[in-house]
Amino acid sequence: MLFLAVTAGFFVENQREHFIEHKREKQFIISMVKEMETDTIQLHKIMRDSIRIKGISDLLNVIYSGDGKTIDVREAYYLVFKHAMGVKFMNFSSNTLTQLKNAGNMRLIRDRNAVDSFNTMDNWIKQIERQQNNVLEGIFDASNYSTMIFNAKYLREDGQLKSVEKIHEDSVTPVLMTNDPDILITYANKLNIQAGRLTLYHTSLEDYDKFATRLISYLKKEYNIK
Repeated sequence: MLFLAVTAGFFVENQREHFIEHKREKQFIISMVKEMETDTIQLHKIMRDSIRIKGISDLLNVIYSGDGKTIDVREAYYLVFKHAMGVKFMNFSSNTLTQLKNAGNMRLIRDRNAVDSFNTMDNWIKQIERQQNNVLEGIFDASNYSTMIFNAKYLREDGQLKSVEKIHEDSVTPVLMTNDPDILITYANKLNIQAGRLTLYHTSLEDYDKFATRLISYLKKEYNIK
């Protein structure tokens, strides 16, 4: 009788642990889905910033088309301050993924496809974050030359920053700080690298968006999440 009681107690305790672990698994999956859905909303906003690539391409055409004296200076000013001076980056929600990785909680996820997908997602995020750093480096590198060419005073009015669009309307025609073709072409070449990095970054965002959308759908179905 004692043996049966001990065995039954062990069985009940084991079942209780399984119940708790399955409940924690579901909680992790629900949190993961919520974070991915939040990231997807942010991702779609960031992806709209890809218009910046076209703006930089237009700026390259303006610079490469002239020798410093014949380029459309007003358009060059507009394009450089509108598209070449900034960028929008992703800020991933990875709290749940970090908990799964660092606290040994990945063992709770019974679905091996989900585990493989989470590992893939981790690699995706790391790759995109590296690309963001590369894009930022490109912006800083190109800006070392842009500050020798474009005078930011044309963006100010009465001591305040004014809208970039007003460059097209301003009665004062902006002037380049230098017409040196070597400096202009070097700047354009660095912009070309910046545009390439930005294109690669946005391509990765598009691919990650497709991956995340499929994974969210899969997890909702497999774990019966509404």
